[in-house]
Amino acid sequence: VVCDLIEGKGPPPGIFFILDDTIKTMHSQHGDGVDLTFLEKMARVHKGHAHFSKRGRQFEIKHYAGSVQYSVLGFGEANKENVMALVHQSSNKLIQYLFHQTNEEGDESHPGRKKLALTAGTKIRTQCAALVAALMDCQPHYVRCIKSNDRKQPHNIDDKRGGDLLLLLHQIQYLGLLENVKVRRAGYAYRGDYGRFLDRFKWLAKETSREFSGKDAAGCKYIVKAAQKDIPALQDEVQWGQTMLFIRTPEAFFALEKLRERTFGVFVSRIQRAWTKYAGRRHLLQLSADISKLYAKQGKGRQRVSLYRPFDTDYCRDSQVRAAILAVLQYHGDDTSKLLFCDNVDKISKLGIRQPNFYLVVTASAMYILEGQDPASSVDPKAVVPPLVSLRRRLPLSAIEGIVMSPFADPFLVLRITQTPVLPTPDVSHWKDNKSSASCMATNKKFSLFTRRHHCRVTGNLYCADVVSNLHPVPDRGYYHHHICCTYTYIC
Repeated sequence: VVCDLIEGKGPPPGIFFILDDTIKTMHSQHGDGVDLTFLEKMARVHKGHAHFSKRGRQFEIKHYAGSVQYSVLGFGEANKENVMALVHQSSNKLIQYLFHQTNEEGDESHPGRKKLALTAGTKIRTQCAALVAALMDCQPHYVRCIKSNDRKQPHNIDDKRGGDLLLLLHQIQYLGLLENVKVRRAGYAYRGDYGRFLDRFKWLAKETSREFSGKDAAGCKYIVKAAQKDIPALQDEVQWGQTMLFIRTPEAFFALEKLRERTFGVFVSRIQRAWTKYAGRRHLLQLSADISKLYAKQGKGRQRVSLYRPFDTDYCRDSQVRAAILAVLQYHGDDTSKLLFCDNVDKISKLGIRQPNFYLVVTASAMYILEGQDPASSVDPKAVVPPLVSLRRRLPLSAIEGIVMSPFADPFLVLRITQTPVLPTPDVSHWKDNKSSASCMATNKKFSLFTRRHHCRVTGNLYCADVVSNLHPVPDRGYYHHHICCTYTYIC
């Protein structure tokens, strides 16, 4: 009804047609006379219309959203086509020639009749018709926008101002949101054609994730069947139409959306793993080539089995020992997910004695030398079980000056460490006070005249003689010769 009132061709004619007729008959006149004549014609034509009323120099139209008042002042001048008139008055000969031909052109639908200039109202009406035609050819989605206040302030709804709440209620009412929600609850929360559903959720099924040449309905059935493994309730929520698919509750549709996001996450993880594998492989090949060039340049011999042996970084196959090593790294704040090297090595003493059961671990920040321990527990049930590995030395990579190797095909290497100043006296600042513990901190054995207390040179804790049976140098603490260290020591 309101659309016919504004742009209807009649009878009675709409407001746009009345405005065009007024401009044509009074084109040479200017001022408020044209506007008042337009107002009088509207009042006469639409007198008694339920959605139109006249108030002084204003008229009111009752839209679906509410009543709106319009002032007629300026309607006439705004609707005139003054551009062509100004162009025809130009003194430029080229412009006069071009627009003279335009003015002489006739209307194709009525031969012999000059083409009339388009008014602003006619342009608006034509553009609106073109917009409606374009929307009817598509399947658009509409977003309901609600103003929270009249002050144009975001995220601001003043409960104390009654106007804000009335404004919100008014918009909710005339937009029909309550009725829309009721319809959705009574019917299906999602309704979409098969093609659109297939394009959005095709990644959920193996049959449709790549190129699918079948019918859209068949592809949607593959998707729903695959999604039922993670969403069992989907079987009762989906209804199949001739051209559309319906999902009853919004929870089922949201579950599909979350499943789609998780599937994309799996794809992203695969891409990341593939790229990481490719980049690591490329880096490894580059390192292998550089090492081969370095060996050839320095005349270093290589063992035949090492030429094509794959580099694995972590050669510790014992899961329990590996967990103990990672615990030491975590204590010192190193990234345990990026081990550059970890393997069982042998230590050669100054006397040439081979000492097995050592571990060499290299991270991005430090090098660790650890010694394996006997996992057997003490006889005392209250005693602490000794750790599987004990830390003997932690060297920051910045302290390593170089690596010395022989020119032969042997696995021996010597680390050159930055020399630190020799401490005149050993560091005992970390030692526990003798009175701080009345029993061994590892076996809980009471200290007495026959059970003396001993300080571990690494940790400074108090232990009995049964525990501090290891002899190792601790140069970081100023012990440059073999001193007693606790068997339970795994941090320093």
